Amino acid sequence: MRLLHTSSLTVEEFYDGDTPKYAILSHVWQSGEVTFQDLQSSAASTKAGFTKIRNAYSVAKECGYGYIWIDTCCI
Repeated sequence: MRLLHTSSLTVEEFYDGDTPKYAILSHVWQSGEVTFQDLQSSAASTKAGFTKIRNAYSVAKECGYGYIWIDTCCI
């Protein structure tokens, strides 16, 4: 399972029940959403959907979650 770390803003993968607690952001896709491939390059921050991701990180972190799963970029 891929999760986004709420402090480093990087993707981490977890296997075999080693998955930490995480928040979930699932939403309607629109143009400009950030994909997994975008997160692997510098393209993520240039897309319209990056603001939504940054805000979701902030809320998850404030609620005590170290990780978040976002459908557009964790699948």
